[in-house]
Amino acid sequence: CCLPSDKTVNVSGLFGGANTAEIISRCSASNEATVVGLLQQFKETLVAAQHPETGCDAGAEGRTDDRLWEELSSPIRECGNKVMDGQTVQGKNDCNGDSECWTLSCVSEGDSSHCSKARGSAAAEPILRCVVNNVDRELWDFLAMSIDVDSF
Repeated sequence: CCLPSDKTVNVSGLFGGANTAEIISRCSASNEATVVGLLQQFKETLVAAQHPETGCDAGAEGRTDDRLWEELSSPIRECGNKVMDGQTVQGKNDCNGDSECWTLSCVSEGDSSHCSKARGSAAAEPILRCVVNNVDRELWDFLAMSIDVDSF
């Protein structure tokens, strides 16, 4: 399906909610609930990763060992770093075109080009794009179970 690039954000810069009209226009009404559920799960996971004292670490305590929790949550941190550092999809610091960047923006400066960096609300979509491409199958299965759909 697809993820809308047009999103609603709140003042703090976190993803505030899905633009359902955009989802319906790009994905069809039959996929709306699935896409909205996936975006909501991603929002909660991203917030939890940024606030471990109330999020990821607190939620994981007593449920899994540290190794498994690290394996499941590391793609979000790694993707956040890549997006905020302006790395390419391949992890390089220079790019030749927009499609090589998680932010979809390759910026030329003199003789070199680099991916634009994203922070705050602008980072949510590129981080999600990166996570979708790099996350472990177990996390997809968990997300599918959380929004009550078959995993793919």
